[in-house]
Amino acid sequence: MDFLRVIKAQIIRWTKTEFFRPFVLFWNLVLPFTWGLQFYFLYLPFNFKTINIQLLKVRNLEIDLLGFTLTGQLCWMLFINASLFGGVFFMRERWEGTLEVLLLSPASRIGIITGNALAATVNFLWFSIGLIFSLFLLQIQFNINSLMTVIISLLVSFLVLLTMGMFFESFFIASRLGNMWATAIQEPLQFTSGLIFPIQYLPRIFKTISIAVPLTYIFLIIRGTLLGALTFEDIYLELFVLFFFAFGLFFLSSIFLSLVEKHVKHKANLTLF
Repeated sequence: MDFLRVIKAQIIRWTKTEFFRPFVLFWNLVLPFTWGLQFYFLYLPFNFKTINIQLLKVRNLEIDLLGFTLTGQLCWMLFINASLFGGVFFMRERWEGTLEVLLLSPASRIGIITGNALAATVNFLWFSIGLIFSLFLLQIQFNINSLMTVIISLLVSFLVLLTMGMFFESFFIASRLGNMWATAIQEPLQFTSGLIFPIQYLPRIFKTISIAVPLTYIFLIIRGTLLGALTFEDIYLELFVLFFFAFGLFFLSSIFLSLVEKHVKHKANLTLF
């Protein structure tokens, strides 16, 4: 089947069945609020309103502490939707006995996981509503120098988060523990990517790990362009790295999905693997 038709079908299918589910509403409206409070209150014992971040070309960039927390939540929740919900989707396919039918159909395999990842990000609209309300309520002051740079940063970040979701889904599709794995990776990624605090304060060994985490660069460019008035000249290295991650993750997703499908079909245990 046509690649784009498969993507469209998956988006329509999962949006109709998932968008209004309590599980989706909880993860996008209730949980981000408690996370945001937790992250912000970590800094209450300290007497400062700004926090320092560093990029590949920029050093000692001071940005608003509350904005630091909210922009981190923006990217994190989009990642959670693309990866965690993707894992849950394939778990439900397995539970309902439809996974084998799905993968035995002529539908494009990469189209299936692309459609799932895109459909999962539609659920992010719930969080966006809550985020807009929070921005007005808390009166966040943005510091934007180039609107075009902000738009490019958001688009590139979305592309990378989408391919990250596809990469994890290609693993979840062959695992009976997809939901568990999606949940287990959250704490390590939060710690090494700079979601809660800037990566320059990490121990040296974890700084090395953070270089290989795409979320690290996403947090940096979104915070830098929205709150630190950075322009394209300041973040082009981070954008280049993110493009590399996007193409690499898409390629690995395609290869891994093909290998997994061949393995489970050869063992004749697609629904039991």
